[in-house]
Amino acid sequence: MVTPTLSGDSLYIFIAYLYGSILYGGNLPVMRNIPFSSGLIFLMVYLMLSAAAWYALRTTFANKSLPVKPAPLFVIFSIVQALSFFILFIFPYNTATNERYSLYFFYNSILITDLFTRLPLALAGLVSLVLSRSVRLKTTISHCGTIISAAVLLIFIWGFTFGSRSLKKQELVLAFPDLPEAFDGIRIAHISDTHLGNFHYPEMFDRAVTANNEFDPDILVFTGDLVNNFATETQGWADIFNKFRAGYKFAVPGNHDYGDYYRWPDREQKDENRRRIMQAFSDFGFNLLLNRSVPVVIGQDTIYVAGVENWGHPPFPQYADLQKSTGEIPPGSFTILLSHDPSHWYSVIRHLDGFPLTLSGHSHGLQWGIKLAGIEFSLIWLSRKTWAGLYAYNGNYLYVNRGLGTIGIPLRVDMPAEITFITLKRGEID
Repeated sequence: MVTPTLSGDSLYIFIAYLYGSILYGGNLPVMRNIPFSSGLIFLMVYLMLSAAAWYALRTTFANKSLPVKPAPLFVIFSIVQALSFFILFIFPYNTATNERYSLYFFYNSILITDLFTRLPLALAGLVSLVLSRSVRLKTTISHCGTIISAAVLLIFIWGFTFGSRSLKKQELVLAFPDLPEAFDGIRIAHISDTHLGNFHYPEMFDRAVTANNEFDPDILVFTGDLVNNFATETQGWADIFNKFRAGYKFAVPGNHDYGDYYRWPDREQKDENRRRIMQAFSDFGFNLLLNRSVPVVIGQDTIYVAGVENWGHPPFPQYADLQKSTGEIPPGSFTILLSHDPSHWYSVIRHLDGFPLTLSGHSHGLQWGIKLAGIEFSLIWLSRKTWAGLYAYNGNYLYVNRGLGTIGIPLRVDMPAEITFITLKRGEID
């Protein structure tokens, strides 16, 4: 039987797995099997959390007159959840193909909601056990854990229903002293990370098309992760993508666009899948930049749009050839660089001359964050410093788009899907 594989043990991967195999940046594929030992360790931890959470639930509802006791139902659900995890991830009974994304998408949603919901309960249960001599204190703590868990559940429900359908139009103006005069005021639209195999909200895509066409961009860029793994995910999307209007349309592939997250029967099938994915970019109206650059000319002035293939820290692949992509650009030319993974900018590009603006995607902002007093935060910050929005270093800018689609689970909490509108001005950097 053909099964996908798992590689890497970084904190980024760990966070991604617990968050429904998201991220990607991280972006883990929607489905894959994991080593038997790792799976058993996860199940043991899960069952220990379940035991502590069960104790809190039993304490909370001990003296309540209810037609059905929550604690026994919780036990049954936990057993079913553990068995499902064992079947789907430790010993997958089906090959991970595009047709089965819905199954894993649905299960991941239940699993991650379950984990984050039961954590407050489990913590309350553990504290209650330590304070078992005080019945009143034990009951109070269990009640608090139950209320917090209920609140977390409501947040997830909102994220699955309304959050995943929300679209933010992010607009910004960037000034560059060396921008050619003819390009003063040029408009760039930026989209990324559609993950078509599990894109379930076409009406949101239509809103993105409408917003793009109202902005009337001179250049539209797509910064990778068109699909999850398979070329079949692109079927039926050409007419929709071709509704995006722009004078120039450029794209680069992301880590998911190579089919690397699937153990193919032979090299020929993998190469054919990859060829068809890359062809889909062209069918969708994009000039695909595979380690190359293209001039954009207005009047007597020229800028260049360069694009590299994916570059990421392990386990994410590195196919980029930055030197090749810019080798034909005349020295001193204004260059916009497209690179899917923002870690490429943080680790390499920001230290180089000649790249005043880099556009990326990849991270989705972990699809979950919080914004307080104008400051946005996500747990993905634990593993990378460039994960959403605008960054600057020595006069070089990076913008990280939060993506249109979702990976792992169809959830977004205070991290809406995004289409970015950038206007370039000639002048001093603010």
